[in-house]
Amino acid sequence: LYSLLFAKQIKDKRPCQATRENIEDIALPNIKMTLLKLFNASNANSPKDDAGGFNAQLESKGRDQSPSPPKDDVDFDSTEAATPEGKSSVSFLRSKVSLACLGLGILVLALLVVGGVGIFQYNTAPAAGRIQQQDTLFVPDNHGGKAGKEPSLLCDSPVKCGHTIPGTGKKKLSFFQDLVCTEPPQTGEECAITVSGEGAELDCNHFMISQETSGSWKYGICVSNGAKAMNCPVQRFGVGYKGAGIRIEDGGEIEDCEVMFNIYRGILVEGSPDSTSTTKISDTFIHDNGSTGITFEGETGSESSIQIEGVRTINNGGTGMVFNVLADATMNLRVKDSETSYNGATGFYSPSSGSIDFELEGFF
Repeated sequence: LYSLLFAKQIKDKRPCQATRENIEDIALPNIKMTLLKLFNASNANSPKDDAGGFNAQLESKGRDQSPSPPKDDVDFDSTEAATPEGKSSVSFLRSKVSLACLGLGILVLALLVVGGVGIFQYNTAPAAGRIQQQDTLFVPDNHGGKAGKEPSLLCDSPVKCGHTIPGTGKKKLSFFQDLVCTEPPQTGEECAITVSGEGAELDCNHFMISQETSGSWKYGICVSNGAKAMNCPVQRFGVGYKGAGIRIEDGGEIEDCEVMFNIYRGILVEGSPDSTSTTKISDTFIHDNGSTGITFEGETGSESSIQIEGVRTINNGGTGMVFNVLADATMNLRVKDSETSYNGATGFYSPSSGSIDFELEGFF
């Protein structure tokens, strides 16, 4: 029972480590030790060695072979018990009881192992459908199974920079350690992690996404088409023109992130020409980036709805917040309980030729 509870703790705290094999690795050694103790405790004719193992019988030569003081149910003061025949009879009875207890114990523990492993085992998808991860949890939830059934866990290879979470159905990628880009991007790659499509979600669990100082990745996280990223500290990205720690394209959501020490911008929000999108940034701290804290750009003909709440842009090298809407584009902007201060240039700047509808509340 202790082994299975311990395995459940691993399942709760490190889901991808709670595989069938790992649970067996945890449970079986403890159960083996339990069986050894059960055998030695129940077998009166097998003196224990210091380790309490089966080898005690082999090392007992020359030791006192007399049994331990009896329980109250056998009177060894009687004549029968004092004779060799009496001892033999009692020993025979006790050995039978010992074997029965041992057999029952083995049966119960075996059922616990089989049942426990069955509880904690997880279905895995075919190899062609598996996803690369690094101590992470990938939960595809397409709502195709029975009500209340948890989605499968895929815990295979490490996540590498350049990884994409597609938004087909509901999919979530959670980090359980930092992700550092040590290799340069391949041709055409710009984003260390891409989260694309409604239902796609990245939860960094406050583990860092970064790259080496000499790295050439343009963006740390790319969120697009209604996807979401949360609890993500992002640093050391923003290489090249329009580079940023986080890029949002055609709508998405950023929640409880920290974007810092990026070479160019902290966050870049873009809308494709003639697109309609909604972007929400909340409870996010953007600081110490080389240029702008947040830049919003609306392309020609685009319609953007921007919601900013609980956001701070502080001590960035350029402007705190920039809103740039091109001709024939419109932006509906709501800023609430946010701050832009101690930046290297203007706090709030809008060089737009398009139309912006502002609503500011609790904005410092």
